[in-house]
Amino acid sequence: MKYIITTGYVLLCLLASTVFAQTVAHKGERINLADTAQCLSCHKEMEAHSHPVMVDYPPTGKESRYAPAERLNERGLQLRQGKVVCTTCHDLENENPNFLVIADSKTRLCTACHSRL
Repeated sequence: MKYIITTGYVLLCLLASTVFAQTVAHKGERINLADTAQCLSCHKEMEAHSHPVMVDYPPTGKESRYAPAERLNERGLQLRQGKVVCTTCHDLENENPNFLVIADSKTRLCTACHSRL
């Protein structure tokens, strides 16, 4: 494999995206929490049957139906670069069923973002 690094900036980007990425153990693998594609590589069925990921929050033109993005952090939900990702709703280090950030009794997780369902 051949790598051509032309500037220190490229090297810094490579280090930041690999060495400094936050990872956790999950089912015998190290999972990069910023990498939705890594989640979907095992959970392929989720792509078609689950909440959309890698989408802007809130969706353009539907802002009134969603909690303000600033309030999500207060509720334990984190966006990545303004997008909903797998780890917005799932925390691989907790013990809730399905690793949910908020125990989903009576749709508490859903209503953390969705003002109107």
